[in-house]
Amino acid sequence: MSKQAVIRIIAGLLVIAGLILSSFESIRPLIPWGNPIFTEEIPKKRPPRLDRRMMERFAGLEVDEIISTILEQRASNPVIAPPLGVPSRKDNLLASLPDAPLPFPDEATPADSDWLREFVATIQNNAGNTLSQEEIWQLNLAMSALKIEDSQILEDSRRDTSPPTESDTFAIRFTNKPVALKAPFCSGDFNGDGTIEFVSKGGTEAFHLDTSGRFVPIPWPAVTYPGNGLFPADYDNDGDLDLFVTRDNGLPNSMMRNRGDGNFDDVTTDVGLLSFDSTNLAVWLDFDQDGFLDLMVGSEELPLELYRQNKLATFEPVAWDLKLWIPRGTRFAEVADINNDQVPDFYLGIHGLQNRLYIGQRSSNSANWRFKNIFQDFNLGDSSLSVPGHFFDFNNNGHLDFLTVAEGRIKLLQNTGEGRLTQITEEVSLPETTATAFGSFDVDNDGYQDLLIGTDTLEFNHILWNREGTDFRDISVTSEGNFLDKPVQVMVNDLDVNGQADIIYTTSSGNVRWLQPTGPLGRWIHISLTGNPKNGTKITVISRDEDWILQRIPRTIRGDFSLTIGLGEASKVESLSVTLPDGTEPTEPLSFLEPDQKISFTIP
Repeated sequence: MSKQAVIRIIAGLLVIAGLILSSFESIRPLIPWGNPIFTEEIPKKRPPRLDRRMMERFAGLEVDEIISTILEQRASNPVIAPPLGVPSRKDNLLASLPDAPLPFPDEATPADSDWLREFVATIQNNAGNTLSQEEIWQLNLAMSALKIEDSQILEDSRRDTSPPTESDTFAIRFTNKPVALKAPFCSGDFNGDGTIEFVSKGGTEAFHLDTSGRFVPIPWPAVTYPGNGLFPADYDNDGDLDLFVTRDNGLPNSMMRNRGDGNFDDVTTDVGLLSFDSTNLAVWLDFDQDGFLDLMVGSEELPLELYRQNKLATFEPVAWDLKLWIPRGTRFAEVADINNDQVPDFYLGIHGLQNRLYIGQRSSNSANWRFKNIFQDFNLGDSSLSVPGHFFDFNNNGHLDFLTVAEGRIKLLQNTGEGRLTQITEEVSLPETTATAFGSFDVDNDGYQDLLIGTDTLEFNHILWNREGTDFRDISVTSEGNFLDKPVQVMVNDLDVNGQADIIYTTSSGNVRWLQPTGPLGRWIHISLTGNPKNGTKITVISRDEDWILQRIPRTIRGDFSLTIGLGEASKVESLSVTLPDGTEPTEPLSFLEPDQKISFTIP
């Protein structure tokens, strides 16, 4: 073969290779040994299931059998990999400090004094090196816990570990109550006996709260293999709570259907929810308002999925069909109806991509339903960090406001009606900090929702008192609620129905903390919805105090069908009404009620 012919052959092969490489992404879904790399651009064709080989391999098996097989195979064929979940120096320091808010009380003792002394010695022995601001702060926390005098700290390394002083006129204090729960946890009346069960340790154990405030273990047959998230809902509309369990590390999720007595059947495969997507989170919502709850799930590495439930109580993936496309990294999600059009809206916190606030756009055909992202409309700046978002009614105008983090600090968008959001961050005196989690509750029962702002490990959390819908006052130190842990999930409820808000949050280290406000609380009324309650139902309380001053307090039911509403100094509840999401009132309003009592409404 001539030299010229060889050159032509090589050139031809190079052209062919170039054509293949240039079109690789379009043909990659067809290649049996590779998965596509998704971008923010919506694929033109329905993307393939990335877990399709696992689906084929385990077809026809139950979830428990699948998980058992996977774990057995992993145990027999261990893969050398970096250890997961190794505590950082910050986590070790937090675990060694007193379990108390700053400044540490005199009676607070370290959990591990020896570790703290070794930690201090290590940093002081490196005194010749320049310490970072983080190391200086950690050194001062350790020495404060050990009650070492400031004079023993080099002057340029001294920091005041006491948070900024606050007025001590606020009389409410938080009690740090013992709790037996282990993360992940959830709560609800799963066995229909009228009391709340607390499901703990990823779904593998459960408790009742007795009259003395202790968590008492109860039989719990629901979940064999723990999950990384628990999401209760009555998905099949039979009047009892079912439980969706998410799992990571390639293990399948579980849809646990309640038989009605607190016993469960795993129907994951039957309802079309079997997947191996290493799920991060899940939220229930009826996106198309057909009366059947749908399910949204997010993954760190795979696209967000929205499963639509049909009338047969089975689920089908529709996110791509509805142009709802998040290629990966969904870490936070919260659902609310911010424009009062009875259509769920939702916020998504996404790692590596811009966070999103979607408005549901109605259609007569669920296939044409769409979601409009309005997050960029508020000049919050670009961010590739996933941050929490939270909906609550800041000023009791009946419209849900939106709290999030942007440009390195907390931002509040006020809802003036029909979903019109205006940023009022500067006007309401929010602290200049970031956040890892939000929770809203009425700390003093004055009828306005206050805030818990969770912060990073070794930064103190914030408690913000809502001053009648005008602004916030930081009462973190005064209320003794400024712990140094890192909340990642916050649950608020009146657990023992005594008029006191209970704040239970999970930390990044998997611990659970239970805070309850004590002191001169205002009056209250507790409302529970039974029968067939719906998310989006509105409760409206109208009360008057002894000076005949009227107060109107609206609340929207979202996820929990019982709530306590603070009444301040009200002497009477003039009116208590319930309005369903479609605007109808299923029961007659109640009039002239005494405060400090429980009221139940049965929804037909």
